Amino acid sequence: MKKSILLIILFICIGMSAQMSKNVTISGKVLDKITQEPLEYATAILLNTNNNEIITGSTTNEKGEFSFETLSGTYTVKVKFMGFKNYLIEKILLNKNLKLPNIFLEESSEQLDAIKITAEKSTIEYKLDKRVFNVGKDLISKGGSATDILGNVPSVNVDAAGAVSLRGNTNVRILINGKPSVLTTNNGLEQIPAENIEKVEVVTNPSAKYDAEGTAGIINIILKKNKRSGFGSSFQLTTGAPANHGLNYNVNYKTEKINLFSNLGYRYLDFEGEGSYYRTNFENKFISSILDETIEMKRNRRRFNLYFGGDYYINDKNTLTLSYYHRYNVSKNEVNYDFNFLDANQNLESVLNSTENYKEPQKANQIELNYEKGFDKKGKKFTINLQYDFWNDDENESIVQQELFPNITTLTTLKSRDIESSKDFLFQSDYKIPISDKAHLEMGIKGEVRRINSDYKVWDNEVIVDSLDNLLHYDEGIYGAYLQYGNRKRKFQYLLGLRAEYSNTKSTDRKNQYNTNKNYTKLFPTVHLTYSINDATNLQLSYSKRIRRPSFWHLNPFGGISDQQNIRIGNPDLNPMYTNSFEFGTLKRWSKFTLNPYIY
Repeated sequence: MKKSILLIILFICIGMSAQMSKNVTISGKVLDKITQEPLEYATAILLNTNNNEIITGSTTNEKGEFSFETLSGTYTVKVKFMGFKNYLIEKILLNKNLKLPNIFLEESSEQLDAIKITAEKSTIEYKLDKRVFNVGKDLISKGGSATDILGNVPSVNVDAAGAVSLRGNTNVRILINGKPSVLTTNNGLEQIPAENIEKVEVVTNPSAKYDAEGTAGIINIILKKNKRSGFGSSFQLTTGAPANHGLNYNVNYKTEKINLFSNLGYRYLDFEGEGSYYRTNFENKFISSILDETIEMKRNRRRFNLYFGGDYYINDKNTLTLSYYHRYNVSKNEVNYDFNFLDANQNLESVLNSTENYKEPQKANQIELNYEKGFDKKGKKFTINLQYDFWNDDENESIVQQELFPNITTLTTLKSRDIESSKDFLFQSDYKIPISDKAHLEMGIKGEVRRINSDYKVWDNEVIVDSLDNLLHYDEGIYGAYLQYGNRKRKFQYLLGLRAEYSNTKSTDRKNQYNTNKNYTKLFPTVHLTYSINDATNLQLSYSKRIRRPSFWHLNPFGGISDQQNIRIGNPDLNPMYTNSFEFGTLKRWSKFTLNPYIY
């Protein structure tokens, strides 16, 4: 009897002990206090209340959510994120599963004597398939343009001519709000005011959601949306030397049902440049002649842009947006070429001088209609986008040439004109479905159809050159669909996707010299993996298959003839190039420092 009583007491004690030390789950969500946006990769740590030792921890997902298990007891929760103040919840009694109220982090500031430094700076977020450069309120964001912002984004470079490269590769696809746009062509980024940009997404190994085009990756510029009710406007005036003058005016009006917005901008630029070119010509492996060329140029750009549109809030779940963009550019170049022709022994044989005057007015237009539907289920979203672009430009070159040595000859004149126009229609729809708190499914379709015409003529001393008089028609259709699945299991996060694209391109001309028709269908798989070693360190591995389609500039056989010693001719029969892209990187955070090296 005594033994039975002792066993009963023992079982009761064991049961009480197990109950006192049971596993419980604590979860929560971290948001930016100002924007109300979730903060991905924020760090949540569980501390021992007595000695502040770290018990466990986790990083937030793309929804700003975190969750971890521990034994029941009394703890302190600490949440931190680079550029924000730490958030502390002390003496939390955990005896059952607990979901914390939303945690709002405030941006940090410093105070030096009586001067309070509160200027917002551009910061970087690291996500599973991209890095996000949040544009702050620093000086360059006030007076600059989109190219100035891109020039300050890690891994991105913008040269003096406005060409954008990613990791040194110029085959980068630039999107505006996730879609191709006329704003990205012919230095159009110069016309986007920096203060209109909310963030820049750098996607070096894009997921299946993005177009497979662009072997270097994708740069996605996200423009701001007005979130404040009422009327607001701003005006910026900039100047610089050499001549770099601009003005920009923004105005918006928002009520409960509508949001109207408009932007007006003008920019004037002057800049000079110089270059040199040294070419050795061989015949049967022996030097036959040498060309020593120097170039001096003066360029002028005038750009005007108009953008306006509006959002109509059908209800709290449905929004319709209509916008129109117009850009008018005038480019002028004056280039002087000096050609020194040498023999195999570098003896001067002749000297030629050529002066080019170039003028190109261009008009570009874009009409966009977008529908977005939200749902009661958080994170579920459906969008439809229709976009129509149409543009035309008129390239005019006049080249005056004269031999200066050994004889002075009469001036000769060569003129060319290329009238180009394009019409481009785009349809895109995306659907995101959360399956659970940690898993989601995304799918979408996209189609883009365009036609470009190039009407080219050349006159040699006012006589038309028949061999260079032609009209090229280029038609292109690209149709795609994708499906991708993402999930998060404890310290492991993954995103698996597959994209299919069908392409049809066709080139014809007035003289029937070129007739190409290409059709091809390809699959583009993508894999993105992240493993969190601890709250401050994670490993990232990704793979994607990419395509580089030849641009119209590469396909157009009617090239520029401004430098007759270096004539560029496109090839309408070019095929696309494919790339398998692998990346491995690590992300390490300290209190005031972040390291993110990559091997690719």
